[in-house]
Formats: sequence, structure tokens, C-alpha cells
Amino acid sequence: MIDAPAIMNRAFAWLSYLYNVSGELYWSANFGDGCNRDSPRCATWLREEGEGVWGIDTWTNQLIQGGNGDGQLTYPGRTSMIGGEHSIPIASLRLKTIRDSLEDLEYFYLYES
Repeated sequence: MIDAPAIMNRAFAWLSYLYNVSGELYWSANFGDGCNRDSPRCATWLREEGEGVWGIDTWTNQLIQGGNGDGQLTYPGRTSMIGGEHSIPIASLRLKTIRDSLEDLEYFYLYES
């Protein structure tokens, strides 16, 4: 979550090594990108963002399912936001911290062998 210190995302892999956990589940990496009024998975909690505009702009609003950033590890790289000719996903700092923690896990296994 955005409101939590980044070390909490990094500690997952350390704890999984310590307690011999073999996997990690994150329920969604881009939940807010597809949310609109016609989407049954999120239509019940969407609010009107402006005159006739329903949905979530994950660049400006990360409150999803009651937690800031929960279910959203990427940002939609729309050309209107980042330039260029093609839309691409943009990794959040949370996703990069999770990647770093998994690299730490590999170092733990290397040290062990």
C-alpha cells in the first residue's frame, strides 16, 4: 500500500526465506486500469469523477477497495501522460521494491549454497 513504508514490501521475501514460504500472491497488479461504470467487478463502488465521467484515473486516485494502491502495482502509460506513440505500463515504486526483495531472496539462496 502507498501509505505503508517501502520496507514492508521489501520484507516479504526476507520473511518468506526465514519461514520457508514458497510463494506470494498479490490479488491484482492493475485493477483500477479497467474500472468504469460498465465493469461489473467495480461498478458497485465507483463514483462520478466529473460531469458524466465514471471510473478511476490511477494517476490521480489510488483509493481502490479501501486501500491506497491496493491492487495497483502499475500505472497506465497513456501517451497523453508520458508522451510517445504507444501506451505502456509504468511500474510503481512498490513494484520495484517487490522486485528488489525477490532479488534479495535469490542472494539468500546463493549464500546458502
